[in-house]
Amino acid sequence: MYDDPAVMQVEIDKYFAACDKGEEIEVYDKKRQEVHKINRKTPYTVPGIVYALGFGDDKGLQEYKQKKEFSHIIARAWKRIELQRNEKAITGEHDPKFSQFDLNCNFKWIEKKELSIPELTQLSDEELDERLKRLIK
Repeated sequence: MYDDPAVMQVEIDKYFAACDKGEEIEVYDKKRQEVHKINRKTPYTVPGIVYALGFGDDKGLQEYKQKKEFSHIIARAWKRIELQRNEKAITGEHDPKFSQFDLNCNFKWIEKKELSIPELTQLSDEELDERLKRLIK
């Protein structure tokens, strides 16, 4: 589909610009009496970029990501999506559970857990030696 990385970059830029432009929607007050028009920006998404580039699924984008001349363009687009997700998580615009799920699954964020072995750290040297001897037997 793409022979020239610059052409792909133009399409990616168009996608982000369309998201940033957003769309005008009507929002009612709590009593559904007054209507306010607001501009709602569209969040960046990987499926959105896949669709904008004309691919039928993520596999097409992944294949281009493996090509040296396209890898940097796709990596920057992915990072831009991740950046927006991170900002929305920090500002509270996204539900915390959704943000955690999204960043874990789509951007490989992991929660670091401390490893501790309190039982072993509380044993005396003699007790540790005894347990080692039993394990070796």
